[in-house]
Amino acid sequence: MSAGTDFTGMLKQALAEVKAAGHVRAAEDATSLCFAAYTTSSEWLGAVGETVSALLRDHRGSLPETTRQKLRYCLDEVAKVWPKYR
Repeated sequence: MSAGTDFTGMLKQALAEVKAAGHVRAAEDATSLCFAAYTTSSEWLGAVGETVSALLRDHRGSLPETTRQKLRYCLDEVAKVWPKYR
C-alpha cells in the first residue's frame, strides 16, 4: 500500500464545482459524507471513494470536464489504499 497525498483541497474545490454546476443537494450530501469524523483514515478513504464514485456515476454528463478530472484525481488517491477505486 502506498501513501496518498493530501487531496482534501482538491476535493473541496471539486465539490464546490459540483454545487456550482447545479447539483446543490448532491454536493452538500457529498461534503457531509466526505468531511464527517471517521475513526480511521482507511474508513474515511472508503467513504470518500464511495461518495466520489456515486457523484461521477450519477452526474457525469452534467459536470464540467475539469470537475470530473478533479474527482478522478481524488479517486486515484483513494485507490492507493482502496484499489477497487482504480
